[in-house]
Amino acid sequence: MSSHLVKNGPERLPLVKATDGKMYEVEPATTTDKGKPQVSDAAGNQVVIDRIETNSNGTHRFYDKTGKEITHPKAILTHRQNRIPIAKELIAGNTHAFVDTAGNEVGFELDQATGDVLMSQTGSLVYYLTMVNDVYAWFLTAAKSKAISGQHFPVTAADKDSICAMARLYNQTLPDSNALAIEIKSSWVEASSIPPANLNNYITVNAAIPVYKKTASYWVPDSTRQAKMALVGIHVVGSVAHHPEMVWATFEHAGNAPNAAYTYLDSNKNLKTVPADNGANWLFSNNTADTAFNRSHMTAYNPNLPFKITDTIYAQPNHTISPSNTNRTTPWGSVADSATNQQDLSSAASNSEIISFDNNIQSFLPRDKRNNYLLIGATWTFGGTPPNGGSYGSDTTHGVAIGTSALANTTMETYFQNNNPPAHTFTQTTCFLCHSNNNSNLPGDLSHIYTATQRLFPDPMKSRATH
Repeated sequence: MSSHLVKNGPERLPLVKATDGKMYEVEPATTTDKGKPQVSDAAGNQVVIDRIETNSNGTHRFYDKTGKEITHPKAILTHRQNRIPIAKELIAGNTHAFVDTAGNEVGFELDQATGDVLMSQTGSLVYYLTMVNDVYAWFLTAAKSKAISGQHFPVTAADKDSICAMARLYNQTLPDSNALAIEIKSSWVEASSIPPANLNNYITVNAAIPVYKKTASYWVPDSTRQAKMALVGIHVVGSVAHHPEMVWATFEHAGNAPNAAYTYLDSNKNLKTVPADNGANWLFSNNTADTAFNRSHMTAYNPNLPFKITDTIYAQPNHTISPSNTNRTTPWGSVADSATNQQDLSSAASNSEIISFDNNIQSFLPRDKRNNYLLIGATWTFGGTPPNGGSYGSDTTHGVAIGTSALANTTMETYFQNNNPPAHTFTQTTCFLCHSNNNSNLPGDLSHIYTATQRLFPDPMKSRATH
């Protein structure tokens, strides 16, 4: 299990919130820049930056090797911009700056980078685990071996049958192939940090986790140990009929974090308002009155090497390695007073559906630990259209996220929820904001793990020959 969760955008670049509240992907400086990054000048010519000087207000001036100032340098990118704009990191000497393709300098605070580390109020780091099911694994193996086309995740009986046929070649039977391809990302805390009286309310597993050498400002991994872990959150993503973009759902333990105020419709269609939760006994909040909620205290980014992820945990500026107070800003995956999808034209209508679903399922699990986990919502696109990264509302094109279109998990999108302070103009978030590379349903454009995941066998056909 890993103790940090990197949030990457559709181009698999770090997601960072600028000082004006706008979100960017950052294309880091590369070793090929050799300290002399290239940009386009106002005339469209490529120019090498020789030095960068910092102004008293924190902005920068850029100069070429002749000492001439380069005005409004425009980023030259190696990645394709999607819905999220990209800022290029420029390094000359020891000075860092960031510009976009329009020639605007972009201001970042490093504590807004996304390699965040989360800690419970009971002192446990949050650890993360990513898994796939057998259908996903055999689909990937078949696709990367070119035994099937692999142009989209399985959505038809024929897709399923081709995957099962591949598995049978290796004497494997898939016991629940109707589940199709599933990807799971889960979040865990140490069970020992949960009060003993409450531990029976959690699903637990044993896992290896890091042991750290600790100071107040950084923790360095030293070894590993076995520990019992308690489940606090889970993303479940799966392909279903007619939806190669997959359905993206998230669940949380009921004791995680307080909700912001929300509305719903009762059985008589009357509008009901639920005030914001209060109290201090949440796993990730000990003070609901704290106005500085959802502020990261820790990161896995080295402050001396911006946007370079590490295994060491660093305190954010003006913080120590410590818990932060977490709030759920969009309960049930819907922005207040807005249309959530083409059928639920109010957040109250959408919230009612999720709440009703949870109440119904819980009625069947009176003595089951799963009774303590709530569906926060699920999202997909209309008719399986390739996602464009947007959310239903002002944009109603078929590629936007519908279902619960402002979905976040407080243990995995803690600091990238909607209306996160201090920037209340923050872009409405959805799973597809990051999982929508090239507006495509190709598996590698949707899933952040598909491309890097290896086949079950390095060379399936050679492996089969040895059976």
